[in-house]
Formats: sequence, structure tokens, C-alpha cells
Amino acid sequence: MDQTKERGKQDDPSSFFEDMFTRLCIDEQRTFATELDVLDRRSSKLHHELLEASRKAHEQVYRAAEAERIRAEELERRERLQRITKPPDPLPPPPAPPSPPAHPAPAPVQTPFPATPAPSVTPAPPASSVTSASLQFAPSNLTTAAPAQQPLSFSRAAPVPAKPSPSSEKAFEYPVKTQQASEQVSLSQHALSSDRQRIEQNQNLPGKKSPALSAPPAEPPKIQVNGISRTTTDRRVRSAESTHEQFLDIHQRLKEMRRSVVSYCKQNPQAKGKLGDMRRDINTRVGQLSTDKAANKKAIERIQMTLTEARRIQEPKVDMAKFLITPPKPMMLESGVFAYLLSILSKKIIAQLAEEAGRDTKRAEPIGTMAATVFSTDSLKLEGQPLVDILVAKYHVVCPVLFGIRGNEETKNGRRRLGWLEEDKGSGRYISENAHNDRMTGLGAGYASLSLRDFSKSTRRNPYPSYHFWRALSRILNTPPREITTTHVVILRGMLENYIPRFIRFYGHPGYVALRKALNEFPAHAPQGPALSSLKVLKDILKRDEHLTIT
Repeated sequence: MDQTKERGKQDDPSSFFEDMFTRLCIDEQRTFATELDVLDRRSSKLHHELLEASRKAHEQVYRAAEAERIRAEELERRERLQRITKPPDPLPPPPAPPSPPAHPAPAPVQTPFPATPAPSVTPAPPASSVTSASLQFAPSNLTTAAPAQQPLSFSRAAPVPAKPSPSSEKAFEYPVKTQQASEQVSLSQHALSSDRQRIEQNQNLPGKKSPALSAPPAEPPKIQVNGISRTTTDRRVRSAESTHEQFLDIHQRLKEMRRSVVSYCKQNPQAKGKLGDMRRDINTRVGQLSTDKAANKKAIERIQMTLTEARRIQEPKVDMAKFLITPPKPMMLESGVFAYLLSILSKKIIAQLAEEAGRDTKRAEPIGTMAATVFSTDSLKLEGQPLVDILVAKYHVVCPVLFGIRGNEETKNGRRRLGWLEEDKGSGRYISENAHNDRMTGLGAGYASLSLRDFSKSTRRNPYPSYHFWRALSRILNTPPREITTTHVVILRGMLENYIPRFIRFYGHPGYVALRKALNEFPAHAPQGPALSSLKVLKDILKRDEHLTIT
């Protein structure tokens, strides 16, 4: 009976058409799926072709720009080398002098500026004694030394004597055009032209041989910049040294200010206790910074409240203008307790970066965020100017390499210039190399965290803009190969390890070119060791995590 029903169902026309419709739908679905696969493969192929064409176009533009940059740098280097090494025009060799009666010596030249003291002019010697030595004159007679700039001192009543600036060590490189200098140049040139005329008149006398002139120097004169020999007149080196000295002076004045404030508060037990409580509160809040943004926000607000409260304390007064490179006014009296706590905060920031960020560079981010927030607070500024120079002065002491200072790690003085920490102050014994590298790594990461802050969505003004990071990076990468040390390598690694994506967002393609120099060209001249290996690893980390290939 069941078989009969099944045969009847198969003979039913509706069942036949239903089966046919089902098969048609299935075949249509398969055909559609096949066509989709074909279209997907074609789209993927076209996408890869477009990507490859875009990459080739980008590479072509990059190579052209790089070639133009190299050509411009080479042209500038040749021009600078030509200016440095170009010898002075030699004088014609003097022939044999005639007898004295036939050619008397010219009369002395009268100075045309009687109002100013005339420089001494030696009359021409007898014709028989004219030699090449008598025709030479010292370049120092043609210029006047630039007056030394008086540095700021902590005490306004008794200023500290000025230190000679590196730019004034060789006055003949950058002469000061004064009236007296112009007189000396005019008189010297007049005397020289008289000697040349006398030589030209004697050239027709036969039978005499002229003594040979002294050969020009084989190399440009060497200058000394803080005990380091230089064979170039690069202004950037002298500018870095000069700025570094100014910040070191600010650091010394901050030390004196802290001693004076503590001494003043000791006379008042209540003020002494208040000062101690505020100092401990700031140190505690900085030590509590972590990866928890909510907790960090409360700690930052507490630090801002403490500093705002300190600014209301009227006594003692200090001149805040002495702690800034470019103060808004020559003298700006503010609360000494406020200046004291800002200095304490800066010291604690540096200590936390050197201790914690050296082991884990990610710990530098909350510290840099706190520093940028505090120094950008309007109520903690001085007539709209951030007081971040107090923190930067401390950075100049502990990490001078960021600001273009160089030194030899094999000497005590060189280590001091590079920021090595002494085990005991004044002992001359420095911490181990591993401990030093950890400190420099943390300080490099902290500098990147402080300077690479994005204030585009904030109403506040960035207290330490990103161009400071670019300058520090360029100073390290432009260090001559013979002066690159392990300290340069570890600082560079700390600056780049967690901040390359942010650096690229700030600078785009120029940032990519800088990274190419930092990760490809710079390691080729750096000293070998574990520090250099950790720097080279950054290329692989970028390729893995950020899908960014540095070629």
C-alpha cells in the first residue's frame, strides 16, 4: 500500500514541477556563487595591482626627494669646507731691494680719525731689510673681541662674574664691526698696499733672489670648546654649549633658592611644617602615578591644588625671572614656596623616570602626561608663560646628550658631560654601565612623553611643543661617527621604543625619513653591544605591531 502511494506521488504533476523548480534554484545559486568568487578574485587582483602601483609611485617620489636632499647637503658641505680651508691670497715674492738712497721709505700714514685712539703703525723698514716676515700681519689686529655677556645671577645685588662663552674663544672667526676695527683694517691695508707698490717697483732689478714666503697652514686652526678639540667652526655646537651653560646656571640658582626658602621657613615652625607637608604630598602623588587613568587624574588634580595653594603664600618672595631663559619681565617676584615646590616636583619627575621608566619605558607615559598637564595649567603660569624651564634645567643636568653635549665615556670628564651619575657626589666613581643605561633609557622615554603631546583638542597651550623632540633626535643622529657613544644609543632607543606611531602622526613623511636614518644609517656607526642590538630590534617590532617597514 505504501508503494502505491509513493508511485502516485511521483506521478503527480505538481511534485514534478516542484522538483524541477528546486533543482533550478540550486543551479542558479551555484552559478551565482561561482560568479561572486570570480568577481572577488578579480577585485582582489585589481586591489593588489593598485597597491603595487601606489607603492612604486611613492618609492619613486621618495627616492627623488632623498637624492635632492643628499645633493643639497653635499653642496652645502663643499661650500662650508671651501670657506674653511681656502688659504689667503699669497703675496708676490719680493725681488732684491735697491740701495737706500734710490728708494727712500714712504712717510708715515696719518690716521683720519683723530677722535679715537689711533692704532700703532710701524714705519716701513729700510729697503735692504724688507723680507717676507715683515710683510705679514696677525689676524688679531683686524678685529676686536666681542664683549662677554654677563650671565644672570641668583643675587641681584652682587652679580657673579661672567664666564667666557665658547663663541668668544676665537674672536677672529666672527669679528665685531666696530669703528676702531674698521680703522685698523684701513691702516693695515694701506700699509700692505705701500709694501706691494715698493715690491712692484723693485721687480726689474736683476741679480737678486727673494726669500721664500712662509707656506699657508695645512689645516684650519683648531679651537677648544670646553676642553674638546674641534676642527670646525660649526655654530650649532657652540650654540648648544651656550644654551646648556644657561640652563646649568638656572639649575644652580634653583639650588640656592631652595636653601634660602628652607632657611626662611625654619624661623617659623608653622611655616616649616606646612612646607614639609606640601613637599611630601607632591612626592607621594607623583609616586602613585600608574596605568590607571582615573587614579592618575585624581593625583594630578591634587598636585595642581597643592601648587595653587602654595602660590597664595606671600612670604618669602623670590625673583622667578631668574629661572627662565626668556622671562616676560626683568624681575618678577613670586611666592618662594611656589617656586620651591615646582623645583621639588621637577626633581621627583626626573627621579621617577630614571628609576621606573628605565625598567619599563611604558611607565614614562603617565609621568609625561602629568608634567605636561601641570605646566600647561593657566593658574600656574607666569603671565601666560609656562615655567617648564625649571624641569628642562634639571634635564640638562641629568641627560645632556638630548641637548647636543658630547663627551668621551672612557674619561671622567667625558662621563660627567654625558650625564653619568656618581656613586658618591665628588668621589669620581660612577655607577655601573647597566645602571647608567637604564637611567638614560628612562630619561629618553620621559623626554618623548613630555614633548610629543597632542594639544590640538585642548584649549591650553602646549608647554613643550613637539619640535623639541625633533631637535633632540637630530642632535643625536647628526653626532659625528667618532663621537657616538653607547649613551647616544640607549637614549635614542628610549625615545623611539613606544613613540614611533605618535612621531609619525606629528611629522608624516619627514618623520619616516628620520626613522630611516635612526634605524638604518645611525646603527652602522654606533658602537657594538647589547644596546645597539636592542635598537635594531625596533624595526622588527614596528613591522610586527604597526605593520610599518623601515627600508
